[in-house]
Amino acid sequence: MFQVSGIQYLWTRAFTEIWMVSPDRGLSKNWVTAMFIIVTGGGGGLGIAFGSWFIDRSGGYHQTPGVLRSFQILWWYQMAAALAGIGGVGALYGKFHPWQYTSEWGDAWLWLCWFCIFVIYAAQNASVAALCGINLQVIPEDQRTFASGTEITVRNILGYIGGPLFPSIVMTLNSGWVADGWQLSLGLGFVQMANVLGVLVLGRLRLAASLELAQQRADVLQELRLALQSEDASKLERAVAAARRVELEQDKHGDGAAVLGMANELIGRFHARGEMSPQAVPRRMSELEAEIGLLQSEILRQQEEIRRLQLLPASPGEGLDQPEMAANV
Repeated sequence: MFQVSGIQYLWTRAFTEIWMVSPDRGLSKNWVTAMFIIVTGGGGGLGIAFGSWFIDRSGGYHQTPGVLRSFQILWWYQMAAALAGIGGVGALYGKFHPWQYTSEWGDAWLWLCWFCIFVIYAAQNASVAALCGINLQVIPEDQRTFASGTEITVRNILGYIGGPLFPSIVMTLNSGWVADGWQLSLGLGFVQMANVLGVLVLGRLRLAASLELAQQRADVLQELRLALQSEDASKLERAVAAARRVELEQDKHGDGAAVLGMANELIGRFHARGEMSPQAVPRRMSELEAEIGLLQSEILRQQEEIRRLQLLPASPGEGLDQPEMAANV
């Protein structure tokens, strides 16, 4: 928001006065205004369209591993914005020095400055949706209403209000010893260089998310080891589910993948034997007792059938006596 309001505040005046060749010759306000719509609208639209989509495609931010991946992507967005800000400052500096590069398209420094602003708008707008989502996701649900209001307040004060205010202070402090064109260059350069702060802030956030994920993985690994010692498949399944939530198999600095593999193998063995937990043993015993009862009933029925056949008179010509018939039965 600081970039949006700061560049919008300085755009028309900066590009009509900095690139003024003579008092009666420079860029027209209509042309500058049209380029403002193209540069800021195109960059912002590109960032909104693809920034959030790429973060969602990489896993989102609903679990800690997703938050860490999102911060890594956002850090690269901010790095692109910071490099573009440095490039924009370089273009402003080159304009006031004898390195004049012109072509049939006009001043190359002007086009470079506009391209840098395009990249800044794209990178910053690509970050907004994910940052707002993460801000709400990491706050407990009962505090989200207050947190959302606080976020909007800070955004308005440091962003929308600070965008015009801080460059104006910089330009006022240098009003006594530089020309108007240089003053505007200092103000616009200050806005562009502020993108470097994004790299520092997102770097700290990425480090914090990495430490949080490492702690969660350590806790889950300990829970998994205890479940392995207990040989309780239900506990193992809960521990494995927690391990998958923190992507324990992706831990390259520990033995999480090996322990997780052992747990999955043991769960498979429990499934193969039909023993899912110590509580399942009595249940299996009752099932076996029921099966034995059915078999005993069947044996009794067969015995009754044998006795009934033994009492039947022998049929003429069969050549079998009753014991032999019973044996055949």
